[in-house]
Amino acid sequence: MHVPAPDLITPLPGIVSVHATADGAVDVWRRDPVTGEGRVQRTRQRGWIYARNVDELLHLGSRLTVAPGPAPMHAAFHAQDLAPDGPVDPRAYRYLLSGPSPRQLEGEIQRGAVTARSLKARPALGDLNGYLRVGYAEQYLITTGQTYHQGLTFDQPVRLQFDLETTALSPDEGRLFLIAVRDNRGLDTLLEARRPVQEPEIIEAFLALVQERDPDVIENHFIHGFDLPFLAARARRHGIPFRLGRSGDGVPWTVDDGSRVPMWVCPGREILDTLDAVRRLNLPSSGLKAAARHFGIAPEGRVYLEGAEIVSTYRDHPARVRQYARQDVQEVDDLARIVLAPSFALARLTPRPYHRLTRAGPAKGVLEPMLIRAYVEAGRPFPASERGHLEPHRGGHVQLHAEGVLRHVVKADVASMYPSIIRAEGIGPLQDELGVFHRIVSDLRMLANPAVAAGVIRHLMLRLSGTLPHGRRAVSIMKG
Repeated sequence: MHVPAPDLITPLPGIVSVHATADGAVDVWRRDPVTGEGRVQRTRQRGWIYARNVDELLHLGSRLTVAPGPAPMHAAFHAQDLAPDGPVDPRAYRYLLSGPSPRQLEGEIQRGAVTARSLKARPALGDLNGYLRVGYAEQYLITTGQTYHQGLTFDQPVRLQFDLETTALSPDEGRLFLIAVRDNRGLDTLLEARRPVQEPEIIEAFLALVQERDPDVIENHFIHGFDLPFLAARARRHGIPFRLGRSGDGVPWTVDDGSRVPMWVCPGREILDTLDAVRRLNLPSSGLKAAARHFGIAPEGRVYLEGAEIVSTYRDHPARVRQYARQDVQEVDDLARIVLAPSFALARLTPRPYHRLTRAGPAKGVLEPMLIRAYVEAGRPFPASERGHLEPHRGGHVQLHAEGVLRHVVKADVASMYPSIIRAEGIGPLQDELGVFHRIVSDLRMLANPAVAAGVIRHLMLRLSGTLPHGRRAVSIMKG
C-alpha cells in the first residue's frame, strides 16, 4: 500500500460524502465550492489494518510479502514492517497489513486466527486483539489525505430537512398522513395523504423528491430513532423500494454504534440527527421545541400541539397542522446551523465522515483517526493505546479566588483554556514520538468554537495517555 507524503497530496475541494465498500469500491461525492455543481468520482482501494504481528497471515505462504517498504505492485497481501531497524514496544502496532480489498484482507486474518489461536469457529474481526482497524471510508480518507468540506461553508452543501406526521408512533399501528420537506435551495412543501389509500403515493413522491433535489445532507430531529425507521417500515409494507441514496440500490441501512438507537447510513448522503448534537449540550430538555426556544430560533407565531392532539386537529383544522409541520422543519434547519456547525468544522480536520462526528467520542471518534493518519503517512508503528503507568499524584490544585455572590457572570469557562495550557506547558502523551498531538492542538485552535477544541483535547489525553510527561502537574491540570 503506497501512501503519498503529505506535501504531495492535492486536497479535493468540496467532498460532501464518501461511500466505501468491503470489496474496495469507493464513491466520492463533491460539491464545487464555486459553481455549486455536484459530481461523483469512483475509484478503488486496497484494504489495510494495523497489526502487532503477522502471525495470522503466515498461512498465505508466497502470497504474503513482508518488507519495510510499501507493497510491491505484484503483491496480493503485504505486511509492511514499520520498525525494521530496532526494538519496538510489543504492544505497539508494528505492521501495516494490506490486501486486494478490505473483505479479502479481513477474511484471511480471520481464517488464520482459527489456526493460530486454536479457535473452533471463525471469529469476528472485532473480537481479535492485536489489530487496529478503521472503517472503509476512513481508510480511503486516511490513505489519500482527504477530508470533508474543504473550501465549503455550512450552507454550500445541499441540505434537506423532512418531518413526518403520523397517526401513531408505531408503524405497525399507524400510518403517514403528512410529510413536510424543506431544503436550503428554496424548497418548502408538504405531501399529504388525507385518506389511507394515499399513503403509498406520498411515500413514492417523497423518495422521488429526494432524488430530484439530490441533497448531500438529510437532517431532522430524532431522524435515526423515528422518522427513518417509520418511513422505511411503511414503504416496506406497501412494497415500495426505499431508495433514498445515490449509489448501488440506494437503500439505507442501520449500524449499531453503541448509541441509544442505531444510526442510519445512506450511500452518498450524510444523515444528521440534530438530537444527537443537542444531547451533548446538557440542556434542560433535548426536544426540538425546547431547543429552539433555548437558542431563540422559534419562529414568530409558532404553533404548538401535543402529540396526542395532532391527528384530531388535522381532521378539524388541517391548516393549523400544516403550519405546525412547516415550522418543525424550519426549526430543524435553524437548529442544525447552530448545533451541527462544530461537527461540520471538525470534518475538515479529521479523516472521518461527517455523519459519524455528531455521535463520535472526542478521542476515539475524532482524534484517533487524525493520529492514525499521521503515523500511516510517516510509516511508523502506531503507539500502544493501553493505559500505562502514571506517576503518583495527589490530585488537582484547588484555589479559592472569590466567595459570595458573583454578579453579572454569564458563564465561567475553564475548559476552553485547555488548548492554551497544553501548548504552554508542553503537555502530551509520552508515547506520541512524532509529536502529532501538539500539531492537532494547533489545528483545533483554528475551529470557530473553542469549547469544541477543549473538549476534544481533554478526552484525547485520557485516551492516549500511556504515560504523561510532567507527571503531577500534567495530571492535575487535566483533571481541573
